[in-house]
Amino acid sequence: MTTSSPPAEALAVRFASLLLDRQYGEAHAMLTPEVRNTLSVKELAGQFEACVPLDWEEGRIERPMFMNPTLLPDARPGDLGWYYVPIGGNIASEGMTVVVGAGDGGLAIRAVEFGRP
Repeated sequence: MTTSSPPAEALAVRFASLLLDRQYGEAHAMLTPEVRNTLSVKELAGQFEACVPLDWEEGRIERPMFMNPTLLPDARPGDLGWYYVPIGGNIASEGMTVVVGAGDGGLAIRAVEFGRP
């Protein structure tokens, strides 16, 4: 896929929004079963908070940047989008990279990495 899929982009934004709202359980449920089995809710929260701490002021999700998932080193059939999702703040900005692919009967986050590139 060389162009962004609106449902995949919306999922990436929803995932980032849930994390920013500290709704870690709901965000965790958006991961593929494989990732859920290797990354607990507590670990997901810890990784996110290392990037975007609890005292982050006025966080906001900014427009994600689409990257062609076929360029991923570990690209898989069914990958629909590779997105960098910026998280703006008053003093600094951070972000996360997510890969959206096929999950249990729908779209899911199959990879997540926190921090600016």
